[in-house]
Amino acid sequence: MSLGRNLLDYTERCFNTAQSEVEYRRCISSAYYAAWHAICESIADKFAAELRPVLCRCPAHEKVKVCAANLRSRDSKWLPGHELTPEMDQFCTRFIMLQKDRHNADYSVVGTFSQQDARQAWVFAESIVNDLLPGLQGTFEYDAFVLGCIGLKPANRD
Repeated sequence: MSLGRNLLDYTERCFNTAQSEVEYRRCISSAYYAAWHAICESIADKFAAELRPVLCRCPAHEKVKVCAANLRSRDSKWLPGHELTPEMDQFCTRFIMLQKDRHNADYSVVGTFSQQDARQAWVFAESIVNDLLPGLQGTFEYDAFVLGCIGLKPANRD
């Protein structure tokens, strides 16, 4: 089983036993990392097995968020002006929201987090890991996302 799926299972167990704000924060964080590792694994799976250890560590969190945001705003260097399919748009939206929520759960001392917040993070991560990622594999939109995440840029033909 992959790390992403293991973390998703952990998130479910965490959610089912959480009774305090700190436990809800941990659920949100582990939900994000379940999605994160599933994404990194899917990127690495596109290349030779020998590159997997490096590629699983290659994407930077901020770069992946920017790639997702650029795709949503039709500002991707790989797909300029392209309107996303609903599935890719949902994938990008949920990843961006999960990352924001994880950052707040891990670092905000003024915010409060509830069972509902933890449930939403778990549901978003579950949809990314179990539904959206498998369905997006091999699509040109997801391939463009991968290329941006690993830092490749289209050739300038001007």
